[in-house]
Amino acid sequence: MSVKEQTLQYVSEALKKLPEEERAVGLTARQVAEGMGIWQNDAAAALISLCAEQKLRKEGSRPIHYCLPLSAKPTDRREPDQEPAFQCIIGAAGSLALQIQLAKAGASYPPNGMHMLLIGESGVGKTLLAEEIWRYMNQNRPAGTKEKPFVIFNCAEYAENPQFLLSQLFGYIRGAFTGADTDHPGLVSEADGGVLFLDEIHRLPATGQEMLFTLLDRGMYRSLGSSQDKYASLMVIGATTENPEAALLNTFRRRIPMVIEIPTLQERPIKERLALVLHFIQNEAQRLNLPIRISPYALRLLAVYHSNANIGDLKNEIQLCCARGYLDYRSNPSGPPPFIEFGSSNLSRNLQNTEPDPEVEGYLENWIQQHSLIISPEQDASAQDTKSAGDLYGFIEERIGKYSSENLPPQEIGYLVSMDLIRNYSNLSSGPQEQFAIFESVTSKVRAAAEELIRLAANRFNCTYPEIIYETLALFLQQVKFHNQVNQAYPIPDINSLAEAYTEKLRFVKKIVPMLERALNNVTITDDEATVIAMLLETYDKADDKKMVGLIIMGQGKSTASSIADFVNQVLLTKIAHAVDVYFCLSPEQALSQLCALATQIDEGKGVIVLTDSENIEYYEQHLKNDAGIRCRVIPGMSTAMALELCKSIITTDDDIDTIFRNSLSSYQIYMTRILRQTGSYLKSVAEEDEAAGGKNVILTCCITGTGCARRIREYLLQFPSVYMNAEIIPIGLKENIGAL
Repeated sequence: MSVKEQTLQYVSEALKKLPEEERAVGLTARQVAEGMGIWQNDAAAALISLCAEQKLRKEGSRPIHYCLPLSAKPTDRREPDQEPAFQCIIGAAGSLALQIQLAKAGASYPPNGMHMLLIGESGVGKTLLAEEIWRYMNQNRPAGTKEKPFVIFNCAEYAENPQFLLSQLFGYIRGAFTGADTDHPGLVSEADGGVLFLDEIHRLPATGQEMLFTLLDRGMYRSLGSSQDKYASLMVIGATTENPEAALLNTFRRRIPMVIEIPTLQERPIKERLALVLHFIQNEAQRLNLPIRISPYALRLLAVYHSNANIGDLKNEIQLCCARGYLDYRSNPSGPPPFIEFGSSNLSRNLQNTEPDPEVEGYLENWIQQHSLIISPEQDASAQDTKSAGDLYGFIEERIGKYSSENLPPQEIGYLVSMDLIRNYSNLSSGPQEQFAIFESVTSKVRAAAEELIRLAANRFNCTYPEIIYETLALFLQQVKFHNQVNQAYPIPDINSLAEAYTEKLRFVKKIVPMLERALNNVTITDDEATVIAMLLETYDKADDKKMVGLIIMGQGKSTASSIADFVNQVLLTKIAHAVDVYFCLSPEQALSQLCALATQIDEGKGVIVLTDSENIEYYEQHLKNDAGIRCRVIPGMSTAMALELCKSIITTDDDIDTIFRNSLSSYQIYMTRILRQTGSYLKSVAEEDEAAGGKNVILTCCITGTGCARRIREYLLQFPSVYMNAEIIPIGLKENIGAL
């Protein structure tokens, strides 16, 4: 009887002996291995193979439990396209957790995601991360909408021919240049509605970067040889191995607000490097459909392998080694052995000269003693890691289930779960040695430096800092160290304008900078980075006296305004958005009284912006100014997108109320113009379909209290021919026209 058959027999008999509630939970690979007296690796391989044959089924994750299949339900198998985005990335819950969190936030930013720049050495996984960002956007797109496209363009391919490069990106019209016999739409048009990934973006000439300005700002571009504007709604992801400050125009960098740096292979923890090695070997075992046995010494050398080409070079090295092992396997004079041998003799000369790292020798020795070194084709690479992730995954699943039951949109669920993870960090660690996954990339030296800094700050300012500030500071110092290793300053736009708000903390930080630099192995901490440290200390200091413009969201309904304010505060990690919910039973005077009371409470002397769905703009502004003595601006366009734009401007700038008012309205107008253009195109197509049937399109603009606001909306829509030429716009007041409807 084979091991797989013995495993099936053992699981079936063991489950029958368990109580019904425990039988439904199932057995882990470790329990099966201990019960059968075999290696856990071998048990995991057999269990996975049985699941593939639908003789067993999987339940849960980390650790996975195995149960007998349900009679009315097939085995739970996840196809590759259905696998959650980022899950395939080794280190997603470790050294790359922060990068993936940023990527998710950028991909979820309305309306089409936030443009990103991925930086890192060759072979660190920039293309893979871009693909996973695109998959994440598709998995979270509204139901019923078409799949977003993903277009890859390597700017290095045509770097010596700038005109041809630009023609590929933006397209061209017939006769634009010699050989242009037909119109060519270009890759921007092809990526419309999705993601355009520009690899080696530093090879894009200055002219091309300038042509991207308008596309990034307004979604507008022109094909070569054309004078007609075209529009595209897409997310641009750039990738570069160079220093962006030296390789890209300053004006171009400012238009890409999110920069994500990916660490090198050498900077990844030994646990992840070992997982990468095992993953690539397992891929080769699947390719050859043969088990591979790796020697302990070869595994050690691969785990500490350093290369300028990083993960890409490691993968090539393992493929070459497996090819040599397969040659020996086929040419064995006594017949093929039961597995391919992967020994140190198969390694290249450069890798054989690698010196073992004493700091990781203990970890590898312990791992080798607990695991089988035979990797089978069916083996799940994730089964190599026998350490449980504790309560982390259970916590995530519980939170997702909680928010899903409240019928919240996927984007909001992602933000809420992320915030809950940060807030509940101290509850997720099962002991002092088990750290929350997002902080795994922080080394012990950086942690010690952060701890000493917090201790000195607590003594200096006579306060107690929470655990989260220690972890956040440690993460930031680790990023500073990463940037020093590539001789690059930490990218912090417009930080100098905020330095004056943290004078006392900044003076303290600069005094201890030499100590921090020595603790971090003689790195250089810039003034900008010192300012960020001061900001982190100030965030949790109750003596914060920075003044900001207030923000009140006021809307009709039981919780409409409150929901928007809560969501904005969650997304931007702030508390400045406040709400006034106007119940139907409230009179205008009562609503105004609540508004004045809240505005008086939150006003810090810089004024208050009111975002509302009411048309009584002048009424509110006049009473807030005269009755409450508060400077006020009212915006009659309550929406989540507008609230996000306002809140972002308030917390990231030191502008006065009028500047924030104008800039936010301008940004929102660009956003709405783009939406209306898309709506106009849709209405035109619907009108063409309905024309044959004798129907017509109608847009109803509604107002709860009268018809004034509805008429203003109609006047605004009449500015767009693509809208009013394809639909009749009718303003109505619900109180006056409800009977007619």
